[in-house]
Amino acid sequence: MLLWKDLVLGYHRYQQLLQNCRLIRSTSDLPVLTKEGDITIGALFSLHDTVLESPSSFTAEPHPTQCSGTHFHALRTALALMNYNKEGTEISKCRGRVPVVIGDGGSTLSLVVARFLGVFHVPQVSYFSSCACLSNKLEFPAFLRTMPSDFFQVDALAQLVRHFGWSWVGTFAGDDAYGRGGAQIFNDEVTKLGACIAFYEIIPKNHDQTEMSRIVQRIRESGTRVVLVFALEQDARALFWEALQQNLTDIQWLASEAWITAAVLSTPEFHSILQGSMGYAIRRADIPGLQPFLLRLHPSKYPQDPFVLQFWEEMFKCSLATSNKGSSYRPPCNGSEILANTNNIYSDVSQLRISYNVYKAVYAIAYALDSMLHCEQGKGPFKGGLCPNTSNIQPWQHVHFTNDFGEETKFDSNGDPVAMYDLINWQLSGKGEVRNSEADCKLWKDLDSTVVYKEGHVVLAGMFPIHSKGIDQEINFRRQPDQRKCRGFNMRVFRWSQAMIFFIEEINQNPTLLPNITLGYRLYDTCGLTSLSLRTALSVVSQPMKRSGSGHCSSPSIPIIIGDSGSTLSMAISRLLNLFRIPLVSYFASCACLSDKHQFPYFFRTIPSDVNQASALARLVSHFGWTWVGTVGADDAYGRTGIDLFTTAVTRLGICVAYRVIIPKLPTQQQLQDIVRTIRDSTAHVLVVFAIEEDIKPVVDEIVRQNVTGKQWVASEAWVTSTLISTTENYPSLSGTIGFAIRRAEIPGFKRFLESIQPLAEPYNAFAREFWETQFQCSLDTSFPIPSTTDPVHYSQICTSMDRVQDTHSIYNDVSELRVTYNMHKAIYTVAHALHNLLQCQRENGSALKQQCPDIHNLQPWQVVEVLRKVSYTNTFGDLIHFDKNGDPVGSYDIVNWQRELDEGPVQYVTVPVSVCSASCPQGYRKVTREGQPVCCYDCVLCAEGSISNTTDQAECILCPEDFWSSQHRNHCVPKQIEFLSYSEAFGMALAAIAILGAVAAMTVAAVFFRHRNTPLVRANNSELSFLLLMSLMLCFICALTFLGQPSHWACPLRRTAFGLTFALCLSCLLSKTLVVLMAFKATLPGNNTARWFRPPQQRLGVFLCSVLQGGICVAWLTTAPPYPVKNTWLYRDRIILECHLGSVALFCCVLGYIGCLAVFCFILAFLARKLPDNFNEAKFITFSMLIFCAVWITFIPAYVSSPGKFTVAVEIFAILASSYGVLLCIFAPKCYIIIFMPEKNSKKYLMSQK
Repeated sequence: MLLWKDLVLGYHRYQQLLQNCRLIRSTSDLPVLTKEGDITIGALFSLHDTVLESPSSFTAEPHPTQCSGTHFHALRTALALMNYNKEGTEISKCRGRVPVVIGDGGSTLSLVVARFLGVFHVPQVSYFSSCACLSNKLEFPAFLRTMPSDFFQVDALAQLVRHFGWSWVGTFAGDDAYGRGGAQIFNDEVTKLGACIAFYEIIPKNHDQTEMSRIVQRIRESGTRVVLVFALEQDARALFWEALQQNLTDIQWLASEAWITAAVLSTPEFHSILQGSMGYAIRRADIPGLQPFLLRLHPSKYPQDPFVLQFWEEMFKCSLATSNKGSSYRPPCNGSEILANTNNIYSDVSQLRISYNVYKAVYAIAYALDSMLHCEQGKGPFKGGLCPNTSNIQPWQHVHFTNDFGEETKFDSNGDPVAMYDLINWQLSGKGEVRNSEADCKLWKDLDSTVVYKEGHVVLAGMFPIHSKGIDQEINFRRQPDQRKCRGFNMRVFRWSQAMIFFIEEINQNPTLLPNITLGYRLYDTCGLTSLSLRTALSVVSQPMKRSGSGHCSSPSIPIIIGDSGSTLSMAISRLLNLFRIPLVSYFASCACLSDKHQFPYFFRTIPSDVNQASALARLVSHFGWTWVGTVGADDAYGRTGIDLFTTAVTRLGICVAYRVIIPKLPTQQQLQDIVRTIRDSTAHVLVVFAIEEDIKPVVDEIVRQNVTGKQWVASEAWVTSTLISTTENYPSLSGTIGFAIRRAEIPGFKRFLESIQPLAEPYNAFAREFWETQFQCSLDTSFPIPSTTDPVHYSQICTSMDRVQDTHSIYNDVSELRVTYNMHKAIYTVAHALHNLLQCQRENGSALKQQCPDIHNLQPWQVVEVLRKVSYTNTFGDLIHFDKNGDPVGSYDIVNWQRELDEGPVQYVTVPVSVCSASCPQGYRKVTREGQPVCCYDCVLCAEGSISNTTDQAECILCPEDFWSSQHRNHCVPKQIEFLSYSEAFGMALAAIAILGAVAAMTVAAVFFRHRNTPLVRANNSELSFLLLMSLMLCFICALTFLGQPSHWACPLRRTAFGLTFALCLSCLLSKTLVVLMAFKATLPGNNTARWFRPPQQRLGVFLCSVLQGGICVAWLTTAPPYPVKNTWLYRDRIILECHLGSVALFCCVLGYIGCLAVFCFILAFLARKLPDNFNEAKFITFSMLIFCAVWITFIPAYVSSPGKFTVAVEIFAILASSYGVLLCIFAPKCYIIIFMPEKNSKKYLMSQK
């Protein structure tokens, strides 16, 4: 409740009829109730149903308007307004005109009032005008409302029609703005959704009998079975009365919010036609203190209030002395009339819907005024940040607040509130009354009479599957089903329920955590069934919803639920609890889907999400190198979501899933055999199982029965520490099982508490009795009831006082693995710390209108949610407990591995199992996936030449760098072999030797010629040119040596230019020799002076010029684009050929072309002079030499082009040597032979004799 100082919110309650404009007069002829205050609020209510018509003669002033028929709803609403205005705030001297008007109830009336008040800029806040037309801010700029616009209701109704598949719908509308506007929007919306409108009729305001009969008959003729009535309750009642007279049944009525909760229609007389009616109602609330306020109404307190006097007379059918004359026929009221002894619409506060809208309207005004009072200059809502003038209140402030019922209240740009509705369906109650399923709290009852409970200031509900399985029951739809029965008492889960009791008692004994606050509990058995879990959740929600002696439903006193153990159960429960905004804190529901705050906004848990576990299990599998695994999951949200998350995680790590098996909740023997066959026959030796112990146990039993071994089990946290599974019988098949378990703790005093249990102790625990009889296999001699979910079990012996839990060892008192129990500890203590924070809550300084701290003795569930989200503390075990934005705790696990304990004996080494589809590919190989199989099933293929794989299981081989090549095993790159024609290799040495031999031969010939230089043979053959030719030949042989060895920046130009110059010099000498021979014989003719041009000086000049021309070409070549060394990597992939690039191919061709031209020219001249008759004629020797020279170089071209690598250089050297040897041998060998071996022919006498 908001606390204001010295401010009284006054109220004006005006009766609104068609004569609204009369209000502009200085006085009104309409009754008015006034109470002055610093701020006066006007209010309009239709307190009467009918206007008594009075004739207007237009010759005199009309008579005052007369009305009849007290409208108890409106009166109650008006009094609600009075009730809400009993507190105020401080405003200094704020008097004057009314700054705001609340009302009116109808859309048509509000349209008139809003247009009128808009002239004076007076804001109007309506509590029951829902016409969508009022959202038009251009026409109604000062209109606001706490009633949602019909646009939202109509859209919801259209979606409802679509949901049920109704495609043929009739429509009725009241003859007013509300009815016509709403029905028209509905028709448009359902037409867009594909439905058709069977008819559209208007209900007349005068309810003419003929017209009403016609429109009801229209329903019969249309053939539709679904009809929407968008009208006020008085118009709807007239329609249904006529339908009742015509016995119109089997119609599904869709109701607008104006009549869906109308008490005048939910009466026995309308049973036959209105049962099953559906519609959306505006939100309701249980307003504390309103009913006592209504029942305190008495004429003596309001002697001047004509409405109260008339109400009193109508209620008790008596006449008050101060009333008007119209009631004189009634007996006088004697003062014994008490409203509390009556039961009518006025005092019925079970459906406070319009009153709740009035509540929101009044508080919206209060918050606006409060904002105005605390406005700071410069931060105000007006231009320039100005604040309103508090001495002359006029503005309407924008508000946004959360009321005491947890509902957000604000207005959008059209002045409309947040649209929220209750879905209503009319059904017959047990007494044959028409009750809507949302409103009647009498229908709620305890669904389990044997629930374990203990009262307290704050009661926590706990939901546990104490019995693990449900018993199938027959549903024949002819009688009410029996109570669902369960079997399989689970001592582990019973220990969890006892842990909740232990922790609550521990908190109650703690004087600092919740001082003066006692926690209570209510424990339920859900049997692990969704249907029973939902039934239990409804029982928890409805438990406090009992109608009290005063006639109203009290607010829930169970603000939070602890449970359930399964993810599937928690999902179903959480969705249901969302409707009531009750938080659910689970201790064992780990499904990642529950982190979705859009679906489960009020869900929290103390067990980590499966996202963390699935990621950890995937990394565990990857750590051990298992790339071929199977997955097994239970047929529930936990199992399916768990293996889906695991599969996604391992797939990212390159691991393949061999199979995916789902365990049915109630598996047949054949299904179990099929599951085990899949596990046994699979080549995957590792399987990951996401299931609770009850689901995996049948599979394990079948595994043991078939003696399936050699499998590595990876367990989820639900069963990795289960003593039900980790038995001696199961160990041969499950040895080495590994998995992650939730954290455990040693809880002091818990074992002693468990063993102190007594089956008949107070408070009575029916499950403790069942535990006792199951543990000791005896029956207790008592009349106390057993749990309603089980059938009684009769044992042959009676339990005695000698039975003690301390003398037994079972899952119940085994506290070595308190993991889920520790989660329960965190859940209970987290709630306790949240309640502790509520106790420490202090009111904020400043405005008293700000939301107060909740009352822990009357705690609402939604008030706990925000505190739970922010709770953070360190528990007694040193763990930091808090929730993230998804309601999840910090993920932490213990890694567990099953090994048999051996007290003595040698150390045993465990070999990690191998589980792969294909063996790893070694270095040098790559993986090739087999077609149609997972990526983990592949073949190993040797990497191609030039590529390597230096790790195992590479998908692709890596190409070696340009200067490297793959090794023999393809596992690393080695530098490529560098190849060139070197002196060190045999071939190079042979060529070098031949070249040197040629040079030596040339030098020897030169020596011979020099020794015999004066002989006729030497002198006759132009000894000077001969010596020059021999020198050039020697240089040609030496030039061949430059082609051997590694190419370099100096060697490449040298070998090319040396080749060109030496051969040019050689051919120039031969050309000169040929010309001399040819010209010498022509000079012998009489009168021929040609010989003078071929004397030795001219010969030397000719040789020089021919050589200089080649030298010029070489200089141009060296200066523009000289040859340079290159690495030839394109010819061979596995080696590098070092060679000389030509630089300029054109200039190289010029060099060769020039040499070719000299050779051809020389050959032609020599050929012409071959037959000249002279012993000294060298022409024929030159001809043969040039023939050899040309033949060598012509064959050189294709050989050069086709020779690979270093052989290209060898071909070039061979051509050089061959052509040089050809010249040397053809020209000088015959002469040397004569000089050395036939000296007698080397005489002038002999030569002259041969002419």
